[in-house]
Amino acid sequence: YKDQGEDEKALEYFLKCLYIEKSVYGANHPCVASSYNNIGGVYGEQGEFDKSLEYFLKSLDIYKFIYGENHSDIASAYNNIGQVYKNQGEDEKALEYYLKSQDIYKSVYGGDNHPRIALSSNNIGLLYESQEEYNKALEYYLKSLDISRSLYGGDNHRDIAASYYKIGTIYHNQEEYNKALEYHLRALDIRKSLFQENHPEVALSYLKTGHAYYE
Repeated sequence: YKDQGEDEKALEYFLKCLYIEKSVYGANHPCVASSYNNIGGVYGEQGEFDKSLEYFLKSLDIYKFIYGENHSDIASAYNNIGQVYKNQGEDEKALEYYLKSQDIYKSVYGGDNHPRIALSSNNIGLLYESQEEYNKALEYYLKSLDISRSLYGGDNHRDIAASYYKIGTIYHNQEEYNKALEYHLRALDIRKSLFQENHPEVALSYLKTGHAYYE
C-alpha cells in the first residue's frame, strides 16, 4: 500500500502490526522498532513531519537500548531523523544526524565502500547544495560517485548517472560550464543506455546539457 501511494491504508496496517508486536514481544524489540520506523516513513510521505520525527525517535531509542551505538539500524535511524530535519528546514540538525549516520556506517562496514555510505554522502551533499556551500557539496558528491563506481564496476548504473548529474549541476552553479557540460554529457549517455528516450531522467539530462551549452 505504501509503494502504491495509499498512505492511509499503509498506516492502518503498520499500526495493526505495531499493536500485535508490542503485545507479543513487549516494547523493546527490533520488530517494534521497525514498525515505528515504517510509521514514521508514512507520516513523512504525508508531510506530517512532527509525527514522523516522533516515531523515528521511538525507533532510535529501541535500537540504542538493544544494540548500543554501533549498529547499522541505528545509522539508518539517524539518517531518517536527519531527513525529517532537512524537510523542516533545520539544516544544522539535519547535518548533525547525517554525519552521525555516516560515522556509524563507516565503523560497521569497515571503511567507505558500501552503498549506504554512498547514499549518506549523497544526502550530505544535497544538504550542502541547498545551503549553497558548493565546494562541500561537490566533495560529498564525488565521494558518493567514487563509491558507486567501485561497487558497480564501471559507469553503467542509475546511481552513477545521478552522481554525474549532481556534480554537473554544482559546476554549473560555480560557473564552470565546461566541467558542467562534461558531467551532464556523461549522465546523459548513461541514462540513454539504461532508459527509453522519453524517460524523465533523460529529459532532465538533455535540459541540463542544453543549459551548459547555452552558457
